Parts: sequence; structure tokens; C-alpha cells
Amino acid sequence: MDEMKMYQEGQAAGGGRPQAATMPDMLEQMRQIFADRDAEYTRMEQAYQKRKEILDAKEASLLETVSGLEDRLSVVTAREGNVREKEAELQEKMESLAKEKAALQEAQAELEKEKTEQWMKVSLLREEARNEKLRSQRLAGEYEEKLSKLPADSPYLSVLQETAGQAARKQMEEKIAAMETSLRQKEQTITEMQAENEDREVQIAALQGTVDSQKEELEKGKEENRQLKAKNEYLTKTNQELEELSQILPEQQKQDMESLHTLAKELTEEKEALKEENRRLMEENRRLQEEKGELFKKLMAGVQSGTQDRESWQEKREWEEKGSSQNTEEIEETDTTISQEEPLQADVLLMEDLLTAETLQEYLQEEGVNARLLHSADGELVAVATDELQIMFAFRESPRFDIRKKQKGGWGMKKLIRRYNENKAGLTFIYDENEEELIGSAEFSLSISPEDLIHKVYQAARIYFGYQDKKEK
Repeated sequence: MDEMKMYQEGQAAGGGRPQAATMPDMLEQMRQIFADRDAEYTRMEQAYQKRKEILDAKEASLLETVSGLEDRLSVVTAREGNVREKEAELQEKMESLAKEKAALQEAQAELEKEKTEQWMKVSLLREEARNEKLRSQRLAGEYEEKLSKLPADSPYLSVLQETAGQAARKQMEEKIAAMETSLRQKEQTITEMQAENEDREVQIAALQGTVDSQKEELEKGKEENRQLKAKNEYLTKTNQELEELSQILPEQQKQDMESLHTLAKELTEEKEALKEENRRLMEENRRLQEEKGELFKKLMAGVQSGTQDRESWQEKREWEEKGSSQNTEEIEETDTTISQEEPLQADVLLMEDLLTAETLQEYLQEEGVNARLLHSADGELVAVATDELQIMFAFRESPRFDIRKKQKGGWGMKKLIRRYNENKAGLTFIYDENEEELIGSAEFSLSISPEDLIHKVYQAARIYFGYQDKKEK
């Protein structure tokens, strides 16, 4: 055990970790610069296409607007013609109504005149009747006076009085009846004329209302016509402006297209130059990766030789312990208990030399590394997380470790993985597209010491993943 401890201390003292190379970081930065530049080219191309689409859409919108304005102008012109026709019809109706109103006014004047004449005639007839009544009274008085002059005993006196009275009354009654009949006829005629006059007044009022409504409609049509004229003038002006704009737009679009083509040409030339520089850097990177692969192979060969020496030393120690136990059995036959415990102690020592997940976790924690011990159905796991990397040690039937780093995929990543795997650097590289992670994995022996295993893993992380320890920074 003392010799084992001395060997481990010698390995720990002599196995210093080399400084991390800065070339992977520089190459990573260069790849990032190229990726950013390609993204910038893509954005400029998208901006160019977007601007072209906007100009095309604007031109189509202007053409559609011009077409719409022309359609609206034709509609407005048609409506203006309809309004003019309607205005002419209303004018004709107003003239006809004016003529009818004048005729009604003349008829009303004639009715008033005729009414006045009829009233005058009635008044004359009444006065004539009064005169006839007075004359009949006078004649009756004269007749009475003549009768009074006759002798009282004249046989003709009573007959004459009766006859004269009857004739006078009959004549008077006939005249009065005739006058009353004439008056009734005149009054009936006047009543009919009044009713007819009232009907005509109602018709005149209705016609006046119609004329007023027609006037309002005519005024409304005139106002609408004025609005349509103003709108027509605005549409005409807008159409002219759009025509001028449609003439100016192709020239501006042509200038923009020429400037964009010039810019695209310059960008293409710069892109070709950058591609050439990128190709040169990729060749240099490939050469450096080959050199790193050779160095890592040598490192792995040194670690494996140390492991083999250690295993041979362990086998030699086992044989010595077995031989000593056999000699002890031959010499001390009576002490059977001690002779049985010696092989068990050798087995315990052999088991203690194998690397376990708990041993690796304790070592990492002593080194100040945050390590977690996980349990699964296949075996135990030790997980180590840094700022950039995820490292997992799996203690299963075939122990292995995985190094993971978040990186963008693409054609460059596929080419890099193919080059790494072709160099046979001791790790197998794959890319997880779902998690966007570059994964490097390799198997390790349980007989390796924690120091050698961690040194091997961190050396691979520096070379292939650009890892830098905080202590080294």
C-alpha cells in the first residue's frame, strides 16, 4: 500500500496539466465572425427583397387606386347626368305647376267676380220684390179707395172686393213664390259656387304643397350636384397627382434597384474574398487539428502505458501476497485463522484500487469541482457542470465519459465532426440536433486513477471544445 501511495503521489506531482491552447478560441471566434457576416448578408438580401416587395405592392396599390378613382369618376359623372335630367324634369314640373296655379288663380278670381255679380243680382231681386210689394200695396190702396166710392148697397161691391182681394193675393203670392224660387236658385247656385271654390282652394293648397316639396327636392338636387362637382374636381386632381406619382415611381424604383444591385455586387465580391480567407483558415485549422490529434494520441498512449505498468505492478503484488500467504501456511500450520485472512486482505486491496463513482466524486469535490452523484438502473453516474460544458462519467458495464457543449449546427459542424472522427483522436464525436450539442465520448478503465482520468478528460475538453479553466484564466 505504501508503494501504491508513492506511485500515485508521483503521478500527481509529475502529471501537470498543460496550458490551454488559444487557437481553438481564435478559430471559434473566426467562425462566429463568418457566421455573423453570412447572417448580415442574409438580412441585407431579405431587406432588399422586402423593399422590392413593398415597392411592387405600392405600385399595384397605386394602379388599383387609379382604377378605383376612374370607376368612381365614371359613377359620379353618371350620377351628375342623372341629377341634371332630374333637375330638368323638376323645372318642367315647376313650370307646369306655375301655369296650373295661374289658371287656378284666374278661375278663383272669376268665381269671386261671379259670386259678387250673383249677390248683386240677388240684392236687385230683393229690392225689386220690395218695390213690387210697395206697388201692390199702393194699388191695393187705390183699389180700396175706388171701392169705397161705390155705393154701399151696390150688389157688385162685395163681389168686386172678394174678386179683387183674391186676384191681388194670388198675383202677389205668385210673384212672391217666383221671387222666392229665384232666390233659392240663386242661393243654391252661390252655395255650389262656394263649394266648388273651396274644392279649388283645397286643390290649390295641395298643388302649393307639391310645388314646395318639388322646390325642396330641387334645392336638394342642386346641393347634391354641387357636392358631386366638388368631389369630381377632387377626384380629378387626385387622379392627376397619382398619374404624376406613377410616372415618378418607376424612375425612383429603377434608381433603388441599381443601387441595390451595386451593393449586392460589392457584397458578393466581399463574400468571395471572405470565403477564400475562410478556406485558408480552415486548412490551417485542419493542420492544427491533426497536430492536436497526434498530441492527444501520444497523451493517451502515455496514460495507457502508465495504466498498464500499474496493472502489472498490481499483478506482481498479488502474486507476492499469494506466495507469502502460502509460505505462511507451510510454516505456521497451527494458525489457520491468519492463513485464511491473508487472501481476503489481498482481494480487498484489489477492490479498493478500482475506480468507483464515489471515489471520483470525492476527488472532484476535493479539487473544488461541483460534482453530483446520480443513480440509475444501468449504473452510477457522476455529473460535472461548468459554464460551457456538461461532463458525465457513467460507471456501467463499459465505463465511459461524455463531454457536451452547446453549439450551432450546420454544414460547418458536420465537416468538423467528420474531420475529428477521421483523425482517430481517441474520442467519438456526434452532434445532437434536438439539443444542439456537440458530444465527444470515450471509454475508460476502472483501474485508472481519478487524477489521470480527470487530466485526460480536461485535456480533451481543452483541445476539442475550447475549454479554459478559471484558474488558468
